[in-house]
Amino acid sequence: MDRRLYDKMRATGTKDFACDVWVNESGRVVRFEQSLEVSGNSARNVVTFKNFKAPVPVSPPK
Repeated sequence: MDRRLYDKMRATGTKDFACDVWVNESGRVVRFEQSLEVSGNSARNVVTFKNFKAPVPVSPPK
């Protein structure tokens, strides 16, 4: 996690943050699950990815 995001989450009362990622045999992320607790309230998000198209080539920044 980016340090700035971590600091911002802590400053807003985030007590717990967890993230799980499922990767298939082709190396593609097929499921993303996130849970967090902020100031006594909790939330859970689940995202499922499917119907992939052709890969898009990317290069790291210089």
